[in-house]
Amino acid sequence: MTTHPMLTACIGAVILLAFATLTWKKRRGALADALATKNVLEPSEAIVKEHAPELTLGRKQLTITLSDGGVDDSKWLEERDFFIDQIVEPQVGNISNSLERLLAVWEMIDHATAQFAASRTTELPVPPAATGDRTDAPAATTVVARAA
Repeated sequence: MTTHPMLTACIGAVILLAFATLTWKKRRGALADALATKNVLEPSEAIVKEHAPELTLGRKQLTITLSDGGVDDSKWLEERDFFIDQIVEPQVGNISNSLERLLAVWEMIDHATAQFAASRTTELPVPPAATGDRTDAPAATTVVARAA
């Protein structure tokens, strides 16, 4: 009878040790991923800041305001992805293979080109008055496109 509790204790200790090892490996893996992300995102931010004027200009040139007031930014989004693939990733690596990192770099680029969104306000031409001076006609209509 005395060997039975001893055997149970040994099996319990092995299970506890296996669980602790698995938990430690998961935490170590998560810390390694977090460190890798930090090591990629910090230099990425510096590169984006360095290229912010060119990115902003590209965003202005490649984003089109449609006649209905909508925004077509598909060409800009292609250019943004090209910038990541050709400029950022060769210098820091491993951005496109992690959704978390890719989203973070997209956000960096959006933040760096944020002044672009403020410049998207356009004024439409004033409609000609039929006769005389109309007080009910608006002076100008402002259309604000949604930020990309």
